[in-house]
Amino acid sequence: MYGVMLAFGTWFRGSWALAVHASVMATLLGWPFVAVIFVPMALEFFLRAKLTKVLSWGFSALTLFLVPMIAVDYYYFRRILVAPLNILIYNVFSGSGSEKYGIEEWPFYFKNGFLNLNFVFFLAFSSFLWGVVGILMGKGKFRIQGPFVLLKLMPLYIWFLIMQIQPHKEERFLYPIYPLFCFAGALSLSIFAGLLQHFFLVPSQIKFSSKSIEKEKRSNFKRKGWENSRVLVGVVVLVCVVVAVVSVSRTTSLLINYRAPLLLYSDFYHLSSISQQNSSVNLCVGKEWYRFPSNFFLPDLGKFSPKFQFLRSEFRGLLPRHYDSSPSATWIIPPHMNDQNLEELSRYVDVSECDYIVDQDDEKQREERYAVDEESWKVVGWYPFLDSESSPSPHRAFWVPFVSATKNKFNRYVLLQSTRSRKL
Repeated sequence: MYGVMLAFGTWFRGSWALAVHASVMATLLGWPFVAVIFVPMALEFFLRAKLTKVLSWGFSALTLFLVPMIAVDYYYFRRILVAPLNILIYNVFSGSGSEKYGIEEWPFYFKNGFLNLNFVFFLAFSSFLWGVVGILMGKGKFRIQGPFVLLKLMPLYIWFLIMQIQPHKEERFLYPIYPLFCFAGALSLSIFAGLLQHFFLVPSQIKFSSKSIEKEKRSNFKRKGWENSRVLVGVVVLVCVVVAVVSVSRTTSLLINYRAPLLLYSDFYHLSSISQQNSSVNLCVGKEWYRFPSNFFLPDLGKFSPKFQFLRSEFRGLLPRHYDSSPSATWIIPPHMNDQNLEELSRYVDVSECDYIVDQDDEKQREERYAVDEESWKVVGWYPFLDSESSPSPHRAFWVPFVSATKNKFNRYVLLQSTRSRKL
């Protein structure tokens, strides 16, 4: 996303050489699929710049980023490879589709787009139409005009269409074009404000019929123009305020409803009982495996550091495995892996091996409810976590003071400590 933002920012400012380098950086060091976003950019460069110059920029960028990347990868993997090419081969040419990772219906990206960008999402989607209207009717009244404006809007639509037709959808797949949503939304608002001013608020031509009343009419026109400009500013400010308020509401909702995992793992990090152990402990998760933030939330106690382990749940896909600690860990091919998202039973430990468990205690869950087994587990800490199935959609998505708290339902997100003594 940051590479895309840098590339488009330099493109818009006319720093085309930097734009090419940023594009190559985003493709090679970020995500190779974003290369399709830069096709309209490349088209403008080939149309408006010398071919030799554009090719020299591309060669310079490849030399700057690809050569060091291959060298670093060779040091760690002990073989020559191009990682972005491997990603393309696996995801595009391997013959196995993305369906094995889950399927979402077509409204998925529209719902998530509105949740994350609210009305900016719709402004951005209408930007191509506003651009056409601005070009045809603006008559020189807009700072950004011409067919190349539409070319700069095309990457948003290209990426969204490609992601939309994929059966497997994830919110993170829209991250690369979030800066483009903001740009397109701002452009739509700017063109709308310009059209509003040009056609409705301030007349483009005024003819005064008599010199005797010219001074008075000019004074009235200036006053009316000042009043109209305040209306125009008011409309723009109103749109910005509405977007800001809805954004704050969404952010607050996320903080209140979903912050429990971060708070709970932070508490685990500071547990004094862990640092007093003379051996490492196992921190286990079942169905909540995907909400584990990172190993940075596990205290570093050397050889006594806690180990993150998995309990088997309803999930039947491939879970991550621990990195090998040997010197050759970066270039060996680890066992018990597959490229079909098939479950590997070697990932799991038995619950008797767990010293701590992090779980969301939901009375509707099909997995074992460890939190209600008071003989085996004691609650060390817990925080409320939204029960999305039992909470109405508007209130769980956006926070409304004094209302959301009464409408939403919460489960306990618990940290449990074993009451059994485990042989260490």
